[in-house]
Amino acid sequence: MKNSQRKTPLLIAQGVDVNTPAGRPLLRGLNLSIGNEQVAIIGRNGVGKTTLLEVLSAQTAPLRGDIQCLTKTLLVPQMLECAEATQHKQAYSRGEQRKVLLLAAQRRHPGLLLLDEPTQDLDAEGIQWLQHWLSAWSNGLILVSHDARLLQHFQNFVIMTESGCEYFNGDFEALQSHLERTDADSQKKYLHHLHHLIEREEHHTRVARRRQRKKNRGRVTELGRMTPRVRLNSKRSYAQVSQGKAAKIGDLRIDAIRAWVKAARRALTVDLPMAQLMPTLPEDDGQAIVTLDNVSAYQHEQCCFKHLSLTVGRERIGVVGPNGAGKTTLLRTLLGQHPATAGRVSTQLAKVGSIAQGATDWMFEHSLLAHLLMHSNEASPDLVAQWLIAHRFPLALAERPFMSLSPGERVRAALICLLARSPTVECLLLDEPTNGLDFVGFAALRAGLKAWPGGWVVVSHDVDFLQDIGVTRWLRLDGRGGCG
Repeated sequence: MKNSQRKTPLLIAQGVDVNTPAGRPLLRGLNLSIGNEQVAIIGRNGVGKTTLLEVLSAQTAPLRGDIQCLTKTLLVPQMLECAEATQHKQAYSRGEQRKVLLLAAQRRHPGLLLLDEPTQDLDAEGIQWLQHWLSAWSNGLILVSHDARLLQHFQNFVIMTESGCEYFNGDFEALQSHLERTDADSQKKYLHHLHHLIEREEHHTRVARRRQRKKNRGRVTELGRMTPRVRLNSKRSYAQVSQGKAAKIGDLRIDAIRAWVKAARRALTVDLPMAQLMPTLPEDDGQAIVTLDNVSAYQHEQCCFKHLSLTVGRERIGVVGPNGAGKTTLLRTLLGQHPATAGRVSTQLAKVGSIAQGATDWMFEHSLLAHLLMHSNEASPDLVAQWLIAHRFPLALAERPFMSLSPGERVRAALICLLARSPTVECLLLDEPTNGLDFVGFAALRAGLKAWPGGWVVVSHDVDFLQDIGVTRWLRLDGRGGCG
């Protein structure tokens, strides 16, 4: 993007403290000055980039500190559900909805424009249009993105981490090298934090037991107050049982954390290659897992595809096409979630694993760690740690509920679960899996799908990504009901 010379500040943040919506500390003492320039905010999924944009655009108030905005600002959000309503929104694809919002922002021409993942859902033509528009943008711009096609034109970056913000000036290649060096450090810091957590838990347990022993000795004085023997015995028995249960729970928790730390440290030392951790699939019987026989489907009275015949086994099919062409509808038809208006659909669902856009079909209250231990027969703390390290998934996020993860994090967690599932899946159906992924996550997802021994159908606007993970067959929807 065009790197304008800094002029009078358009936005000044001083001593700003920000928490996540759940109350977790996000930023402390942030000082930031943005002029008539173009700045990209990057960072792992879930570190709070979207929250920071909402604070800078005055849509969310900071916990403390002062933000002065000296020009008109406009935020185009990542989540379309948070955006202003568009005409006939239900008839638009997600890419078309985003294009409408971006066009509206372009017409309003604010002094400071804030864009949150603007390439998400856009097709190749839409991304080219956005690149051309931003290259000519002469006002201030703050961009949150993981899209290398945009970021390779930036020179000014704000790197967000769990511990705060860091300014980086340099080209995109230098930025990638910097991020790779810091990735392993974050995993080690997490384990160091867990080590201190164990020490605190053990200290609290010792203190609690010491207090309980003192309390028990004090009960001897009850005899002097002539407490009835039956009641005294009842109290003593209840106290002993409660104390024993609490101590046992505390010990089990400490043992579980200690086992997880040891397993994770061993995994960091070994760091097995992705291919070595892939499941062994049953012998291929040559039978189709999914079959479409002369199928037609409509979405909002628009024909997505007509008379489509398709068999899916262990081949790799990349689905491409413009926004609104019906790619998501095709996947939902393969899964039996969208009715075909003509033809026959047959799917062996037991052999299929699927992830919707943003993994909205994986909004669980339990964590990735819990899911792996529950749904894989071979799972153990050591093996789970190896899976996470191989997929470069942040260990700290593995203990958080699926529903609390960002869409990109949730997609990665869901893919790890599918690859580790018992019984094994043989075919993956993925809808725009790269949306919102950070650089580390993108590389891990690409490596995982390349190493995966089964088949897949992947919808994506990123043709380079599809080619890199080994497409063996292309399916192009033209948006007019045709496919080829």
